[in-house]
Amino acid sequence: MILLIHGPPASGKSTLASQLSKSLKLPHISRDNLCEWMNDFLNNPDSKTAQELTHIGYDLMFKLLGELSKGLGSFIIEGCINPDSSSERILKLIKDSPQDLVEIFVSADQDTLINRYLNRSKSIKRHNAHGAESKRGEELRQHLNQCIYRPLEISPYSIKIDNSIDPSSTIEIALNFLKQNKLT
Repeated sequence: MILLIHGPPASGKSTLASQLSKSLKLPHISRDNLCEWMNDFLNNPDSKTAQELTHIGYDLMFKLLGELSKGLGSFIIEGCINPDSSSERILKLIKDSPQDLVEIFVSADQDTLINRYLNRSKSIKRHNAHGAESKRGEELRQHLNQCIYRPLEISPYSIKIDNSIDPSSTIEIALNFLKQNKLT
């Protein structure tokens, strides 16, 4: 099983992916983690290089998806994925995969997403690879209004989870979906 978890920033993707990784004992590949590791390796590069690493992080994530999907082992891949630029790329990478693709799209209402996004940018736990998120709240609002973040709808196993009200129930919703579809 290839478990693809995606959605807008601050929707709870990483939290859900980490919880599912522990619960299902599956490896978790995250675009954020890839970018953070590259930033650490380069000893916190300048902002222009860090921005380039974001694009490299996506390319690396997709390369890993393509390579890992050839095997029989299950894994979780997680990040903000734009359907317009990624759906065909993902389908091409996994077309010969012996595994089922499971899409979990996590989101929340716009105000919740923006509040979470701005609040986490103030966190001292936030890795500096993410740059000046606090200055990009309006950019996120524009992307949400343009519906850049939406389900890919490329798998018969797809679920949308609204993480607005009770984020703690997200893991149970995802696990129940997997069980109902006999994927675990």
